[in-house]
Amino acid sequence: MTTTTINLSVEGMMCQKNCGSTVQSSLRNMDLDPVISFLQRQLLQSVLQTGEHDNAAATAAVVDVAVVTAKADFATSFASVVIQWGLVSKQQQCSSSNDLLDYNNNDAESMEDTINTLQHKLTTIILSTPGVHEEFRKVLSNLAIDEVECVGFDAAWLSSDEDVDRHRTGARAAREEERQQQISLSSSVLPYTDVVNDDKIAAAAAGGTVTATFHVGGMSCAVCMGSVERFFLSVGGGGNDDEDEEQRPHVTTAAVSLPTSTARVTFSSISNPQQLSDDDHHDYVSNVYQALAEECATTVTRGGYACELLNLTLPNGESSSQQANGGGGTSLIDSAARMERSRQEELHEWKCSLIVSLLFTIPLFICHLITMHSSMNEGMNNNMTDGSPSSSIPPTRMDWLMLLLATPVQFGVGKRFYVSAYRGLVHGCTMGMDFLVAMGTSSAYLYSIIVFVLQL
Repeated sequence: MTTTTINLSVEGMMCQKNCGSTVQSSLRNMDLDPVISFLQRQLLQSVLQTGEHDNAAATAAVVDVAVVTAKADFATSFASVVIQWGLVSKQQQCSSSNDLLDYNNNDAESMEDTINTLQHKLTTIILSTPGVHEEFRKVLSNLAIDEVECVGFDAAWLSSDEDVDRHRTGARAAREEERQQQISLSSSVLPYTDVVNDDKIAAAAAGGTVTATFHVGGMSCAVCMGSVERFFLSVGGGGNDDEDEEQRPHVTTAAVSLPTSTARVTFSSISNPQQLSDDDHHDYVSNVYQALAEECATTVTRGGYACELLNLTLPNGESSSQQANGGGGTSLIDSAARMERSRQEELHEWKCSLIVSLLFTIPLFICHLITMHSSMNEGMNNNMTDGSPSSSIPPTRMDWLMLLLATPVQFGVGKRFYVSAYRGLVHGCTMGMDFLVAMGTSSAYLYSIIVFVLQL
């Protein structure tokens, strides 16, 4: 038996555990019928000019093709499959089912020798003939590409070892660059432990930069992060004339962290402040940026995400929480504790929603199993009596009970998804995870209602 390796570049894998396993499984379950047909044609051509003995051996031989190994590597966007192919006798193939061909020992040994000779000829033709070898590899690569693309990934054939090395090196470098960018983006947002650190926040404001840290709740995916960033960047700079636009600061950058549910916003400086004394000017700047930060929180909250200001750092490195603490307000530690309480409250809400949904969904599932079992038995009885399937019958009490159980889950537990989806569409024209959940469950519920009504 001979082995051939096909190497592929696979784009679109997001992880090794799920995506990598999916690609690997698809390659392991390749449809090898076209390969068998190709080898059978080559076998037939190889014996056309041989004697009768070779023709008899070719008739008794069977092309055997199987996937030996398949692997996929997310880190280098690479996949490979090793395929074993060759000739075996029908006697060997049928031995497992005891369906042996009626050969004596001498004939069997002679036939095996002839099949081995044919195997050598076939291998020589496939591997040594340039045109045939390339065609055979293209057949295998096209099958592998089709299998990978059928599971949702883009694939391309790497025909040489140089292409494999070049691709894996480039993919590894690109992956490392992407990882560094993510680290850089994450470092631009203050982690939870840094939120309570006065010195680090003051250092972040070095050079006169005005920054604000917010706690943002309700984010569930990258689309939510992008929507929150756009809401922040839309704040400020809305004056009707050039002078107002110059005087009023605006948001210059916004970095949102999904794991920590925080956002760090940087404001532009006041380029043309009013001519005031130092103390009055300090109070004026503090009030302007405080109002701008509150406007940011209001804008994000209006967009469907709970947003709360944790800290505002002024150009001189002084934070609004420090000012508030001196006057009896809250400190950064209190703000961080408030953020943790908000997170715990959100987790509690999700827990309550889960419990309520289970209280309705588990009885609903049991009712569905009972109804399905009863329908199957009724259909079998009708087919045995008159030979025709049962006609549509009105909804039973069990159907009404399932409707009553499903409705609170759809519109009670699922209310938060409808509200978030509506706010995202109205204020940001975004279709995030909440919109997908609301649309999918509403479609299933509406379809069930239509079927239910038609049976009345």
